[in-house]
Amino acid sequence: MRQEVTTRLVKSLILAFILLLTARLENAHACNMAHQRTFPTCEIGAPRSDERTAVVYVNGGNALSSVTPGSDAIVTEVVDVEIGVADKPHYIVLSSGKPIIWRFTGRIDAISRVVVLGSQFNGATRSGVVGVPRDRIVFAKTDMEKLKNGMTTRSSCDSFYRACEASAYFDIPKADRMHLAGDAPFERYGVDQFVERLRGDVIKIPQDGWVEVEARDRRRTFADGWTPAARPL
Repeated sequence: MRQEVTTRLVKSLILAFILLLTARLENAHACNMAHQRTFPTCEIGAPRSDERTAVVYVNGGNALSSVTPGSDAIVTEVVDVEIGVADKPHYIVLSSGKPIIWRFTGRIDAISRVVVLGSQFNGATRSGVVGVPRDRIVFAKTDMEKLKNGMTTRSSCDSFYRACEASAYFDIPKADRMHLAGDAPFERYGVDQFVERLRGDVIKIPQDGWVEVEARDRRRTFADGWTPAARPL
């Protein structure tokens, strides 16, 4: 009797393993093309004619922060932003691959607004800004409901992001395979400066930009697990 029970148990385990392996193989073969990347939509105020627009994307920072917005379990990195004077006050848009604390120094008085889109997989709630008065910081309001509705019918070819995509709203090179979970903006805003880096140490506004070509080429060698805000893989 005991031997029969043991035999049945072994057969059940083998069957369960075969079913799990089959499901994984089916899932692996279900998508034989590049993933469609779905981003939420945001409410983003248009730059004024008397503002100079800079869009910044970094995948990560050069230092770890001792502060972790929202959760101690999430590693947060630091990027320094040095501000100089330009012909107009700075309207600055920040986007990242990882959760980032953006630490501002220099001519803070030359900043009119800082718009935080957040990290692609964690959203704006996992990012922070240091050195800029609170009334000049805007955390982009994200429509997560439409994104969640889209996730109910997801396939193995879909990747979903929690932060808005800068290239959907600003005139920089569009993200590859980008799809919006909501209505696309009627027009994209003009940009005076675009800085894109794999790893941000010190970013200078208005000195840096237009694009980091070397970082762009290096990024294409990575897998599709993380992607840049504006440049396609």
